[in-house]
Amino acid sequence: MGDMTDLAEFVAEAHRNGYANTQADPGPNGGKVITYDRGEYSYRDHYSGSTAFVGHEVVTRDGKPVWGMSYYGDLTHEDADPDDVYAFLRDTRAGVP
Repeated sequence: MGDMTDLAEFVAEAHRNGYANTQADPGPNGGKVITYDRGEYSYRDHYSGSTAFVGHEVVTRDGKPVWGMSYYGDLTHEDADPDDVYAFLRDTRAGVP
């Protein structure tokens, strides 16, 4: 599978260069897709929704899956400002060490 440190560094790099700093492309079924590639690694984040959202991330190495994560989020407080929440999420992703 390769070196776990290299994989962890790639995932952090993909997070910094993905949702935090790029526009998503249209994906299947009205979803959105963010991709990032470096060398033998490829990252794909596919998500649907905005206020309530669900998605999954997959990293492949040489075309074979080596890491994945599913996630869900929702704004549950009626006073929550979506712009503030998403700015926070982008800033958090951009600051991944």
